[in-house]
Amino acid sequence: MALKEWLAIVSDRNLALADKERLLFGFHAKHNHRIHTHLLAHGSLLGCAIKSRSFKKIATQGWLSAAVIPVHSREGVRKIIRSAVRSFA
Repeated sequence: MALKEWLAIVSDRNLALADKERLLFGFHAKHNHRIHTHLLAHGSLLGCAIKSRSFKKIATQGWLSAAVIPVHSREGVRKIIRSAVRSFA
């Protein structure tokens, strides 16, 4: 399950920050199609950026984290509109 995989990555204290970030990017690549796992991935990557004190990474992950909800909401609205149009046709 995706949540167990995410939890294993973020809770492993023996991983170096670069390794944790690499694993989280892999998690993101596999699980970005669902809003909750997408938010977990970007939120965790934002945490890694803050921990590494890289302003560029913080800014990038900050706006990507904020963009997850509108992107997934847009897709949900499209599904609702398409189903409504089909029901009237």
